[in-house]
Amino acid sequence: MDRAAFFDVMRGEFGGLSQSQVEGTEFLLDEAERRGTPLKHAAYILATSWHETAATMMPIAEYGKGSGHEYGEPCPDYNNQVAYGRGYVQLTWAENYERADRECALSGALLANFDLALDGPTAAEIIYEGMSAGWFTGKKLNDYINDTQTDYWNARRIVNGTDKADLIQGYAYTFQEALEAGRYGEAEPAAPVDPDEITTPPETGEHPEGGSPPVRPDRPPSRKYEYVIEPIPDKDLGIHINQMGHKGWRLAHYTDDELVWETIKY
Repeated sequence: MDRAAFFDVMRGEFGGLSQSQVEGTEFLLDEAERRGTPLKHAAYILATSWHETAATMMPIAEYGKGSGHEYGEPCPDYNNQVAYGRGYVQLTWAENYERADRECALSGALLANFDLALDGPTAAEIIYEGMSAGWFTGKKLNDYINDTQTDYWNARRIVNGTDKADLIQGYAYTFQEALEAGRYGEAEPAAPVDPDEITTPPETGEHPEGGSPPVRPDRPPSRKYEYVIEPIPDKDLGIHINQMGHKGWRLAHYTDDELVWETIKY
């Protein structure tokens, strides 16, 4: 895969990327290629991660750690751990931690330590397997993205109803374009053939001239996103540096005495 072409499209749509965003995205691309994930499935998984991790592309803990939500209560069966959102897809509820532990063959390790969902390989398996098999809501990728349809809007039902369905649909089209530009899933070019090994001449005949690829009719109008940066003083940086921040915000960077967040306007 041509990763440079892939990231050229990402930067064209999202602007500059931090080193950690690139590394996190490459980790998920590696997983997609290893699994042989279909291109449009990979596009929607990447779009979901972009949204659920507040564009960090790193496994993160839910801001507020479930405060005010029913799933934010301690679980007596699991040493009073709280099943708040963690990972690339924000795994919540004890039942989902139980299923992830079972399906990932973790033999109770995730239930003993919910923070294992923040571990890269575990988080990747949860988002890829969970979205493909319908762990979270019973809906799965192939229900909406298959040989007969590409319904990125309704695909949000795989994770969380239709919350932010428009926004994530736009991300999915961007990642689809990036994957296509990077020639995702295509075989590596074949080695040159030794002329001495050719025993049968190639067939002759006319070949059609090349042309421009067709315009994809199902793509909605492009949406641009404005990132407004504001400093937020915070003395206890260690607790919040890998968290999502306030609703609609993502972490931009931090200095010795402040966190800097970006808010997304569209």
